[in-house]
Amino acid sequence: MVVSVYRSPLSSANEDEALLLTLRTAARRNVKLLILGDFSTPEINWGEESVPSGSFDHALLNLLHDEALVQHVREDTRWRDGSRPTRLDLVITKGANDIESIQVIAPLGKSDHALLHLTLPIRGSTAPDKRRRNYGGMNMAQLLLDANTMSWELDPSESLDNSWNPV
Repeated sequence: MVVSVYRSPLSSANEDEALLLTLRTAARRNVKLLILGDFSTPEINWGEESVPSGSFDHALLNLLHDEALVQHVREDTRWRDGSRPTRLDLVITKGANDIESIQVIAPLGKSDHALLHLTLPIRGSTAPDKRRRNYGGMNMAQLLLDANTMSWELDPSESLDNSWNPV
């Protein structure tokens, strides 16, 4: 499952609770999970995984710990003249090996958010074998002849598997 998030820095407490519930539900219901987007969580110190309590930032960090989720972005993703760089754009999965690499790339145009280039360890699968019996090409006369000449009686002294082998 892929979940794309944009959380406004002006989100209400109800909106924050709804987002946290959605993320918790997704984490519990899906074996494979990729959550990414702008979470607007400037207070989280990702190096120490610490944050002042009582905020959405704190609740999000607790959710990641409670659900054993991994946040993969290791660099700041937003910077603007006159303000401190912050890591607002996050990539979250269920395992440390779910992302092969992340590159933080310069913003497009006048944006103050970096681009994230992800490499995922997705392997293609082979198409299922589509074998089909071709009954249209069978010799119906020969099939009926063989069925009529075959002994259909089972020997009670033989095991069931052995009795059906000639069929």
